[in-house]
Amino acid sequence: MSYKKEGCAPAAWDPNWVRPIEVVVEGPSREDFEHASRKFKVLFQRERVVGQLKEKSSFEKPSARKRRKKREAIERAFLDNLRQEMIKTGEWDKRQKQKAARNIKKAEKNATVDVNG
Repeated sequence: MSYKKEGCAPAAWDPNWVRPIEVVVEGPSREDFEHASRKFKVLFQRERVVGQLKEKSSFEKPSARKRRKKREAIERAFLDNLRQEMIKTGEWDKRQKQKAARNIKKAEKNATVDVNG
């Protein structure tokens, strides 16, 4: 009787089973590569690939998973309450305006670098 399922890893390690990530960077200069490398790192972190890999690589006991999920829910609720309080006091709008101003300043700085560079 065979317990193998389709899509599972083969019994012996097979290099054809693993699909590597291929990144192609086009551009003549080193700056293009560095820019693409930074962009790739940001996208890689945003997709949470490393976190998912760590999560899948080790077994987490069901009781530990419940404790972690409960702790994460408490943290989310705390941050939500904090945001609601900031909205009531007007601090939220103030911070959003500051954030928008920083983003505009950063975009202007990048635009001047692109024109000069």
